[in-house]
Amino acid sequence: MLVYTIGLILTVILLKLVKKKKYKQKNSKKIRIASIRFNIPYLDLRKLIPMIPLTLIAGVRYMVGADYWSTYVQIFKKVLYGNADEAWGDFGYTLLNKFAILFSNDYASIFIITSIIFCFFVFFAIYDNSQNITMSGYLFVCSGYYFCFLNGVRQMIAVAIILYSIKYLVTKDPKIYFILIALASLFHMTALIFIPVYFFINFRFTNIQKTIIVVTSFLLAKPISSLFTKLVLLTKYSWYITGSYSSARQGFVGTVMAVAILVFACIYDDKKKDTNVYINLHLVFTCLNAFIGVLPLAVRIAWYFGFPSIILIPNIVSRITTKNKTRMIISLAIYVLYFIYFYYTVGLNNSNLVLPYRSIFER
Repeated sequence: MLVYTIGLILTVILLKLVKKKKYKQKNSKKIRIASIRFNIPYLDLRKLIPMIPLTLIAGVRYMVGADYWSTYVQIFKKVLYGNADEAWGDFGYTLLNKFAILFSNDYASIFIITSIIFCFFVFFAIYDNSQNITMSGYLFVCSGYYFCFLNGVRQMIAVAIILYSIKYLVTKDPKIYFILIALASLFHMTALIFIPVYFFINFRFTNIQKTIIVVTSFLLAKPISSLFTKLVLLTKYSWYITGSYSSARQGFVGTVMAVAILVFACIYDDKKKDTNVYINLHLVFTCLNAFIGVLPLAVRIAWYFGFPSIILIPNIVSRITTKNKTRMIISLAIYVLYFIYFYYTVGLNNSNLVLPYRSIFER
C-alpha cells in the first residue's frame, strides 16, 4: 500500500508541475496514407515525465495481480518456446510478447513494455481532454483502474486506447477513431463494442430520459443477463462465465458511486458537446452496473465506459460557474472520498490481489 501511495503522490506532484509549466504548442503533423489524410498531434516528450512513477511500479512488479503468473507469464513462456498458437492471447498481445523477446528472454520485459503502453495512452488522453490533469491523475489511481491493469493487462491496454480515442468521438473524426478501435481490438475483442458507440454517443438525452434509462436497466438486468450468458458461453470468453471471474462483484459501493457521479454531472452539465459525450458514456456505465450483480462479465464491458469518468469529473468541476468556494469544497470532497475508496478497495479488500507489492528485484 505504501508503494502505491508514494506513486500516487509523486504522480500528482509531477502533473502539477506540468500544469504550471507553459509550453509552446506546436502544430500537428499532416501525413497521407492511401489517399487518406491524417493529422498527427505533436508529441511533447516532457509530458512523459509524470507517467514515470506509475509506469515503474507496474513495470517492475512481481507476482502482483491474480493473473500475473497463471496467465501472463505462461503466455510469455509459450511464445518464447515457439508455441504462440497455444498462448491463448489476443493477436496484438501475442505480437507484443514476440517484440519483448527480441530484447530479453526474461518475462519481466513484457510487463515493462505493457506498462509503458498503458500509461502512455492514459496520460495523453488526460493531457488532451482533461481540464484538470492533476485531479484526473489522482482519480486514475484512486478509482481503481490502475489496479485493474495490474491484473487484466490485455483488456486494460484496450481500455486505455479506447480512452484516448474518445476525443475523436467528440470531433467526429471516424478515420482515426476506427483505426484506434481496431488497434484496441487486437488486445481484447471486447473493444469492438465501441464501433456502434460512434453513431449514438452524441445524442442529447434529457434528465428525465436518463432517469428512465437507468431505472429500466435495473428492472431488466436479470432476464437480459440470462440471455447474454448463453451467448457468451459460445465464445472464447466463456471463461469469464464459468471460471473464477464468475464470482466477481462490483458491490453496492460501486453502484452508488456511479449513480452519484451521473447525478453530479447532470446538475452541472454545461451543455457542451464534449461534456455530453462523457456524460453519455457514464450513463452507459451506470446502466451496466445494474448487470454486474447477475452477470459478472458486465464489469469487463463496464470498464470501457467507466474509465472516462477520470476526465468527466474534473471537467465538470472546472466548469462550475458558481462561486469559487463551492468549486473548492466539491473538489476537496472528491479528493477525500476517492482516497477513502482507494483505501477501502486496495488497502482493506486487496482488490485485484495487488498486495503485498513485490518487485522483480525480490525474485
